[in-house]
Amino acid sequence: MSVREKAVVLIDGPAVVHRWYHRWSYTTEKYGSEIDPKKFAFKNARFIIATAHSFDPTHLAQHLLSPQLEYAHTPKLNKIIICFDQGDGGRRQIFREYKANRAEVKRTPELLMMEKVAKRVFEEEPPHTALVVPDFDARLKTVNAEADDMIATLALYNQQNMTPTVVMSHDFDLYQLVDDLHKSYNFDIRTKHLVSEKNVIERVGVHPRLIRDFKAMAGDASDNIPGMKGIGKVRARQLLKKYGDLDGILSRGLKNETGHLSEVLAQGAKSALISRQLVDFRMCPKVLKACEAFLKRK
Repeated sequence: MSVREKAVVLIDGPAVVHRWYHRWSYTTEKYGSEIDPKKFAFKNARFIIATAHSFDPTHLAQHLLSPQLEYAHTPKLNKIIICFDQGDGGRRQIFREYKANRAEVKRTPELLMMEKVAKRVFEEEPPHTALVVPDFDARLKTVNAEADDMIATLALYNQQNMTPTVVMSHDFDLYQLVDDLHKSYNFDIRTKHLVSEKNVIERVGVHPRLIRDFKAMAGDASDNIPGMKGIGKVRARQLLKKYGDLDGILSRGLKNETGHLSEVLAQGAKSALISRQLVDFRMCPKVLKACEAFLKRK
């Protein structure tokens, strides 16, 4: 009997913890239920680990999900890396208002507790199956990067090595990493759906490689990314289809378009380029070096 190939599962730590917190908060406020946030986080952390271990590379290639199993009976087959933010990757130096809306959101004691519990659960996993980044290595304390940057660094490395990879998140920025040819997929933690290139196109309207340019034009209120004033999602899709990418729009589009649209493009060019820098991933060579032995281990 052949040994099952392992997948690498990259979990967006802040995304899952915030999702748990908002579910807990909504339930307690709406129904008046007294749910222990510590137990709630513990249960969800165990479940997400079980989900991560259940991904089967053979099923992924067919865009299928493996059966979800109880944690205690889930074979520890995959390599799991959970990434947490450590800085903003220098984005606020480019645009001071980047994620300013999130800075106003209070980090409640319950949210902080859930993050602490989640990390403890993840860290208690067998060392050959899971890593918490950047916490597992003291040498990574100087890394200035978001969880997305660390995930992108590791996912792109895996693509080069044709290693089956699943990114678990609900952040569509990470759709940029979906690549069927290189066995790189996304698992939406909200819908519980596996996301392939076809699914990205159906959901957003552009190919994964154009997500960055799409957001640079349409903007993103959740991250306070300005985009181009006067260009919404529909117009952004139309222009990308017509000119190929943002560079094509800012070169050929500025010359070819007339009237109001020409003015909008000219006035929004600088903002689009700044927005693209905000959406761009920052590569984290220190993170890759620290995780490389774990990724190569059979």
